[in-house]
Amino acid sequence: MPASTVLAFSAVPGLAIGLGVSKLLGSLFAGLSIQADRPLRVGEFCQIGENLGFVTKIGLRSLELQALESLVKIPNSLADEATIVNFSRRVRFSSPDPRQGMEVRLQLPADFSPFQLEELLRQTRLLIDDPDRLHGLKAESSLVSLDNDSGDSKTLIVFVLVELHGRPAYLQMRETLLVQLEELLERIELYEITIGDPYYTTSEQLVRVPELLRCAVNTDPCLNCVNCRLLKISACSYDHELEISSTHRLQDDFQESIHRLHQRFIKVLAKTNIEIPFPTQTLFVESPRP
Repeated sequence: MPASTVLAFSAVPGLAIGLGVSKLLGSLFAGLSIQADRPLRVGEFCQIGENLGFVTKIGLRSLELQALESLVKIPNSLADEATIVNFSRRVRFSSPDPRQGMEVRLQLPADFSPFQLEELLRQTRLLIDDPDRLHGLKAESSLVSLDNDSGDSKTLIVFVLVELHGRPAYLQMRETLLVQLEELLERIELYEITIGDPYYTTSEQLVRVPELLRCAVNTDPCLNCVNCRLLKISACSYDHELEISSTHRLQDDFQESIHRLHQRFIKVLAKTNIEIPFPTQTLFVESPRP
C-alpha cells in the first residue's frame, strides 16, 4: 500500500484515542471542579438540567442521581455545564434539620369556575399552614399558584420545603400531600350545586327559592353559602346555582355533611310544593298532508 494510505489509516486510531482521552480528561477535571466548588453533596435533593432527585454518588467521571423513576448517571462534564438547583440549601437561615424541596403539579378539571379556583388556592394554603395534617412541612417557604397550559385546562403548582431525611421519608410525605390535594379537589368540585325548578313554578315561589336554599346550607355550622342565584333558564327548568364553602378538615366529614345537605334541600322544596323536575322533551306529531 502507498505510504500516504498507511499514514492515513494509522492516524485514525490515534484520533479516536485522542477524542476518548479528551472526554475522559474533561469528565475528570469537571469532577474535580464539582468536588472543589461543592455545588451539591451526597444526600442532597437537587435538579441537574432536567433531572430531579437525590444525589447518591459523586465520582471522578460521573455522578448518580436517584430520580423518582430510576437511577440516573450524569457525566461530570455535563453536570458542570448544566444549571444546578440545590433545593436542600434553599433556606437562608441555619436549621438543625435539613430541608428538601418538593414540587407537586395537579391537572385541574377544565370546567372549574373562577370561584372554585379561588377556593382551591385558599384551601390549599390553609392545608399547607396546618401542621397537624402535614407534619414536617415548612409553610413559610411554600408556593401555591396556577399555571395555564396550552389548552383550556389549568395546573395547580405546589412547592414546599420538607424537614425530612432520605428518599423513603420524602416519598411518604409526597404521597401524603398528593392524597390531601386529591381530596381537596374532590371537595372543591362539590362547591357548586345546581338545583332546577320546573316551569310551572310560580314567580312567588321562585323569589323564595334562593333564601330557602341559603338557609338549608347555613344550618350546618361547617358550611357557608357564598351565593345563590337563578343562573339560567334551561331546556326544562329554572336552574339555581349555589356556591358554598366548608371548614371541614376530614374528607369523610365533608361528604357526610353534603349528604345531609341534599336531604335538607329535598325537604325544604317539598314544604313549599316545589318539585325537582325530570328531564322532559316535547314531541309534536303531525299527520302527513295529502
